[in-house]
Amino acid sequence: MPGIGAFVPAADSTAVKTLRQSLGVNAPALPVEVRPEPSARELNCFATVKEKIVASGGRMQLGWAVWQHENLFAEGEFHAVYDPGDGGPWIDLTPHFLDVPRITFVSDAGAAYDFGSTDVIDNHRVALVPDTRVNEALRLFSEKTRLLNTIPGIDVTADQVDPGLILKLGLIEEQAMGLLESAQFSQRTGRYDMLKIGRNDPCPCGGGKKFKRCHGFGT
Repeated sequence: MPGIGAFVPAADSTAVKTLRQSLGVNAPALPVEVRPEPSARELNCFATVKEKIVASGGRMQLGWAVWQHENLFAEGEFHAVYDPGDGGPWIDLTPHFLDVPRITFVSDAGAAYDFGSTDVIDNHRVALVPDTRVNEALRLFSEKTRLLNTIPGIDVTADQVDPGLILKLGLIEEQAMGLLESAQFSQRTGRYDMLKIGRNDPCPCGGGKKFKRCHGFGT
């Protein structure tokens, strides 16, 4: 995500706990080593794990790979890791947009994956600060996924998609990133004068105090 740093949060971090609570998942978060299969491609975890099971046995564990974007929001990416089935540790067989040695993974016993569906599964995102710009950006990301799922099939090339839709997708991404970058600027500078915030509202910095007692500077 250009302009907004992303990293793998610690399994016991506040961000992971907040995401688990939002997902309603009780399973603990675990670090899982990333060891991509030679033929594996990013975002192709389900097929990669399925092929591994056919070749070597084992089981598929469904759940969420957790990413944190600055201190603005946590994101759960619906994901599959490989369980060798012999009591050994789970392995992430798929490369990621970040080249990391391990991910933080939360298994989800209630999750299911439909290999016959072509829909993009939206990531689960939760704001870590009470900043309206962050909430709006997360809404826009979900809207982008919804629009992507209006494109029929998986073999459609860019030249077959309505140019108006491509433009709209780009504008949504640009707007969401602008909101996040604005929120991050406020986090770094302590300036929230561009937002309408009630004196008794939680401060958007996420410190837990009322705005008037925090970055409201006694207003």
